[in-house]
Amino acid sequence: MSLWHEAEQTEYGSAEEYFSVVRRIVLKRWWLIALLMVAAGVAGFAGSMLVEPVYQASTTIRIQHNLLGQVRPRTNGYGGEGALDTEAVWIKNRLLIEEVMDKTGAAATAKSQKERVAVMEKLRKNINVTIFSNSLQVTVDWNDPELAAKIVNTLADSFIQRYGSLNREEARERRALVEQQASLVRVRWDEAQRQFAEFVKQHGNITLSERGLVASGRITEVRTQLAENKIQLADSSRRLEFIEKELGKDGEALSKLELGTAAQQLAGNPSVQTLKDQIVQLEDQVTTLGSMYFDEYPDLRKAKAQLLNAREALAAEIAKVVPQIVISPDSAGKVELITEYVKIDSDVEKLETRQSELTAIVSKLEDEASVLPEKEAQYFTLLRNRTINEDLYNTLLTRLTEARLAEQTDSWDVRVIERGYAPYKRLRPKPVKNAAFGTIIGVLLGLGLCMLLEYLDDSFKTAVEVEGYLQVPVLAVLPRFDRLPKMEYGPEKRR
Repeated sequence: MSLWHEAEQTEYGSAEEYFSVVRRIVLKRWWLIALLMVAAGVAGFAGSMLVEPVYQASTTIRIQHNLLGQVRPRTNGYGGEGALDTEAVWIKNRLLIEEVMDKTGAAATAKSQKERVAVMEKLRKNINVTIFSNSLQVTVDWNDPELAAKIVNTLADSFIQRYGSLNREEARERRALVEQQASLVRVRWDEAQRQFAEFVKQHGNITLSERGLVASGRITEVRTQLAENKIQLADSSRRLEFIEKELGKDGEALSKLELGTAAQQLAGNPSVQTLKDQIVQLEDQVTTLGSMYFDEYPDLRKAKAQLLNAREALAAEIAKVVPQIVISPDSAGKVELITEYVKIDSDVEKLETRQSELTAIVSKLEDEASVLPEKEAQYFTLLRNRTINEDLYNTLLTRLTEARLAEQTDSWDVRVIERGYAPYKRLRPKPVKNAAFGTIIGVLLGLGLCMLLEYLDDSFKTAVEVEGYLQVPVLAVLPRFDRLPKMEYGPEKRR
């Protein structure tokens, strides 16, 4: 007799009656729930033990700017260190990873180039870099704990070596550029000296009038300022182009915006500076706690949550100033680059305004000097050119000395502040945790299966169901006995 197609639904008078039915169903097939619970728990534990374990080793690299180095300025314009997004990308560079693989023997079992590439891609995937203000935390997940520690330490050493080489190469390029500028200025200075000497040889020294002396000194001063302003403007413009390339599409969008007041708003916003200082402190705290405890440590989790909240707040403050750019709080590098771009863009605008002002002043002073007598005007012009080129050459010599010093001295202090060690505790899988999770899944699956079997069971359970379906009264009910009583046949019983 099937009730499968009946549309009627059983209505329960109270929650207690409903739960009594559920309890009856569970007690009826408790063995099925227990079986699935044990099976799922054992399967979770056994599966965790059969899967190859993964261990995590980590190291922390500090990247701090030396006072003597002037190669790669990364200050954001508000007193803090710049972000290290580029350095984080370098750590996962294929050439660097291949070097690490060769030094550590991570791909020793690879029999072909295809297998070697597979190992390299696996290693790149298992390298994670966390960016802080002046440090990078590098973690490596690998199946062998000893090899994981060896890989992360070798990776840090190779990165430091390549990073230093790159900085020295940039220092050489800057030194070569300053040398080229100094050579050109030296040629102009020599030519100015030659022309001045020839004029003096022909006409002798001419004593400038008081008016000429004043004009000569003023024009020389202003022209020197103009030359230095042009150098600063060129450096700032190159830095803007570099940031635009790093930001990609956001950099293109920034280049089209008018950011005249944005820098003043950021610089004058106390919340921005407070949040930036707070982020630096929290990053240092997370780095310190992370070097001593696991991720589950309460203080470490609390510090990470506070750091995320501070970054979200800073991103929101910057978004108020630059609403056209979408800023994600988990991208600290993007926040720093945008603030730096806004600051430098403001500086460039000021430098351009200053250049226009100085050019106008020079033009006015030269017009005033043009009324001098002919020979005095020629003498004045030659003397001025010689003095300007001499001052500019001396300035470039000072910069050349700084560039050579930066080339010989590492401009960035890059060192490992905590080396990785072979972890004794596996990162994954975790047998106990998986067994507990499997047990919970088994209980839920058992309950669901019990309910399904009860739903598919079309037999009558109570007299009420019989009367409701057949529409006839029940005259008697045959009770069900779990077991029959034992018969005793002793003599006294037979009586």
